[in-house]
Amino acid sequence: INQQKNLWKIYSISMKRQVLRKIMTKFQTTVSFSQAEDLNIKIQEASDDASIFAIVVDMDSLKNRNDLYGHSEGDNGINLVAKAVSSITDDTEVCVRGGGDEFFVLGVGGYTEAQMKEKVSRFKGYLETANETMNIPVEASIGYSLMPLDRKDGFQIVLDKADAKMYEDKKSKKELKEKK
Repeated sequence: INQQKNLWKIYSISMKRQVLRKIMTKFQTTVSFSQAEDLNIKIQEASDDASIFAIVVDMDSLKNRNDLYGHSEGDNGINLVAKAVSSITDDTEVCVRGGGDEFFVLGVGGYTEAQMKEKVSRFKGYLETANETMNIPVEASIGYSLMPLDRKDGFQIVLDKADAKMYEDKKSKKELKEKK
């Protein structure tokens, strides 16, 4: 019963974050039931010392970008963020578009803090490199959480913590800009 509850938790998280325009980014907008089931199986079959992680990414200033340059430029920004997120997602991980400009990466396994920091660094590097050739730079905030595997609550806690860290990143960047 716990396994089934966990499966439905993962599935309901994804359904809450369902969005339009899957075709634009070629990203799934929800975790499919089979992906949720695969994640649940990974959770149940993982070793007791396994970790569970979530990365949450949100594009910065999408509304301003749309208002100033038009929705097609906003879409270009979303596509760039999608490519950056995809570049840090391994084959064994699940990556979905969770909102208009929000993305999630979820994984179970032998992850370390150093690997998570490296993913964040690669993400930021991808955007920096891409922005060198962009007329209008794209910025995004990122947060992650890595925890020991929790078979009862699955991804909910780690996803909430990653979301909070993403908002901390967004807030610190905003405060830095206000000081300038």
